[in-house]
Amino acid sequence: MDFLPKIPESKNYWLVRTNQGKYYNDYNRNSFIGIGWNDITLDDMNSENEDDIKLLIKEFYPKTAKIGRVYNQLRIFSKVFKKNDMIVITGPSSNSFLIGEIHSDNVYSTEIEQEETEQDNAFCPYEKRWDVKWLKELHKWDVEMPMFKLLQHAQHTITDANSYKDVIQSLVSDFYAREDYGQITIRVKKEEEIPSLEFFSVGKELLELAQEFSDFSEMVRFDVRELTTRVNVNSPGNIKFKGSVKAIFIVGLILVGLNGGKFNVDLPNFMGGGQMETEMNGLLSEMSNFLNDHNSRSNSDLILQQYLKDLEVETPEELSEILNSVSHKSNE
Repeated sequence: MDFLPKIPESKNYWLVRTNQGKYYNDYNRNSFIGIGWNDITLDDMNSENEDDIKLLIKEFYPKTAKIGRVYNQLRIFSKVFKKNDMIVITGPSSNSFLIGEIHSDNVYSTEIEQEETEQDNAFCPYEKRWDVKWLKELHKWDVEMPMFKLLQHAQHTITDANSYKDVIQSLVSDFYAREDYGQITIRVKKEEEIPSLEFFSVGKELLELAQEFSDFSEMVRFDVRELTTRVNVNSPGNIKFKGSVKAIFIVGLILVGLNGGKFNVDLPNFMGGGQMETEMNGLLSEMSNFLNDHNSRSNSDLILQQYLKDLEVETPEELSEILNSVSHKSNE
């Protein structure tokens, strides 16, 4: 599965507070995040050692009780944050939150006019900043319990959220791959009450078809029992599968095929050619043949198609983009 784009292990996930939501709208509108303690400059952070910076904090902010914590927050913001790290910020009472990616190459400092902060109390006066591309805004009542706990209990200005990385990533990506595993989220869009049989059958039938494909394929082998599942039975709800990249990708391809997607199996060299082209080419060809070969299997795929339609299940956007890119490039 080398042809699939993978999220690098170096990507970090952070929660950044907004002064109890005060600067949330400013961060959102102007696509940035910032940190205070303006008297400690980026030049200070880059040129002074830890002890000297702590002395500066004590000098400029004598009422600060936990100087070590302040230093650590400044250090993370100026020296650990990097481009493409994922950022979560919270609004008032953490009711709403935004997820985005750091967009600037480096941290920077901007000059803030005092008049601006005096005219608008919600204008952020923080000079040390990163540009952020916001991807999605959500409400805390729309997320699963792990994310809810992060939003409620992380109280520092900056919180390392890497232990929640898959929870966060799944809120902006329904399909993604890391170096050693992948995850797909099947979102049920139906607003009314969801029939239990149809909802739980979607996951069961998908996995059974995926296992059938593994037995059918000459290119990939896996055991669907290796996949873990997380289910949110709210309406709308979702089913998450996590496991090996190849197994997750096959589940996704089946979902695309049953939702009416098409597989283009005449790939050019745009993905690097050679082995990668051959692998993708052969895999899509096998999947197309598998889904069209009704005589070799039961009608479980037809039943699943009806379930997907009834529950208004959508194909993960990221997976569609990969296949659309393949189709577009091969037609050039």
